[in-house]
Amino acid sequence: MLTNIKLKNFRAFREDIDVRIRPITILIGRNSAGKSTLIKFLLMLQQTLESSESSEGDFFSTEGRHVSLGNFKDLKNSNFRSKSFQFTLNIITNYLPDPKIQQIREQLQKSKAIRKIKDNSIDIAINLNPFSTVTTEDPLGQATRVKVDSQITANDLMADFCVFGSIPYSGKQAKHIVTCKIGGKKVLQKEETNIRRTRFLKFPLSNDPVEILKSAFDNLYLDSIRNEIISMQHLSPVREESERSVILGSPPLDDVGHRGEYAMPHLQRLLTDGGERADFVLLHIESVVDIEDVKFKSQVKGFIPEFRLDEIRRRIIITLNLSKLVQHIWNAIYLENTEAIEPVFDQNNPIRSTGDMRSWYTGKPCEYTRKSHITCCTFDSTWEASEAFELDRNPNVEAWVKNDHLGFEILYIFEGVVRKYRPDFIIRLKTGRFLILETKGRYSQKDAAKSVFLDQWIQAVNQHGGFGFWQRYISRNPADVKMILDRAVSLSK
Repeated sequence: MLTNIKLKNFRAFREDIDVRIRPITILIGRNSAGKSTLIKFLLMLQQTLESSESSEGDFFSTEGRHVSLGNFKDLKNSNFRSKSFQFTLNIITNYLPDPKIQQIREQLQKSKAIRKIKDNSIDIAINLNPFSTVTTEDPLGQATRVKVDSQITANDLMADFCVFGSIPYSGKQAKHIVTCKIGGKKVLQKEETNIRRTRFLKFPLSNDPVEILKSAFDNLYLDSIRNEIISMQHLSPVREESERSVILGSPPLDDVGHRGEYAMPHLQRLLTDGGERADFVLLHIESVVDIEDVKFKSQVKGFIPEFRLDEIRRRIIITLNLSKLVQHIWNAIYLENTEAIEPVFDQNNPIRSTGDMRSWYTGKPCEYTRKSHITCCTFDSTWEASEAFELDRNPNVEAWVKNDHLGFEILYIFEGVVRKYRPDFIIRLKTGRFLILETKGRYSQKDAAKSVFLDQWIQAVNQHGGFGFWQRYISRNPADVKMILDRAVSLSK
């Protein structure tokens, strides 16, 4: 179990913060106090351990299925001069390797390897009592024999792990240390300073076959804390107004809320009424949270469901999976009931134009444009600046605009929450057709959800026929814009 977290120079945290963690921990504080920062740090650790994709130099996975934090350098606290992010995790666990393996590893650390020139093999003798077994390994094509003579007796003790990291936002001076103590005795210490070869709780292997064998035993200890971190769960933020809506208010008949705050009353009503709709909902609840026989008490404050489990776990499990449940049911309803996609117009501003934009002020870098109705284009990055330069000078472009203060937003659903995003550029090609251009370095699951809903928006507009033909592309690097424009024009001819 994670018992303590220390962070320094990470997003909202400038100086050292020290947080004690218990089996159930509630974070309470004002806005921008760092509650979400702490949660996102833990989610970043989880997706780093779960991710099999490891780019050189990426100590953490900042983009993944749990959280999207952008570039690692962007996580630095802007008001702090230090160029390194420091963290310390204290974890206690009894999830340890078998006592026999612990004893073998301990003796292996003390043993001396004897290299035989004759057959290019390495012998390691471990003398224990009273039984014997022989294990053969073959790392890097060399034979390594481990002889063990002992039955191990060990107490069922708790291990105290300390995980430390000092990871530079720029530069190479780094440090990652993991220590483990059992019964007050240090049994493990792993340390690495080469950040380009190291990942969170994943240390590089040596070329020495004996060291590889030792690392294999060490990894059994590291698996203990990997499992502890991956198994952590967290609840979504609870806000005072959302709680009042659920407990005191009547939920809208056709709304579950953008964050699912009205979902519980609807679930209770459906399951109480029974019938095909209740069976449909029960099927998806069981598939998402892996719990059968879901029941609700009509008098329970806040419409908390009950399961055949420990009372606290019953409540936590459904709350943890509420947004996932809303997404799961929505997807099923959408796939089974959608016959056609039609555009839904804003009642107040059904058709927008660049001519409707009012003057506004910004501190961002900007540049005058040639082919845009908006005289200046603001840049969020040098990438956008280089693409704007190409759009102004490419012969395939008739007109373009940066989607800033235009009100062009795409609604999409991700993890059960209705969100908005603004595509980067709108382009009118020389063929008269329109192109939506997105700039993306890394492509996350959230970006995939955006693409699905943007495709639906384009399909609805094209089927309507009153606004021309639209298509979209994603720019992976600044150099591919010219190729994208050439391809878009060739396809629209």
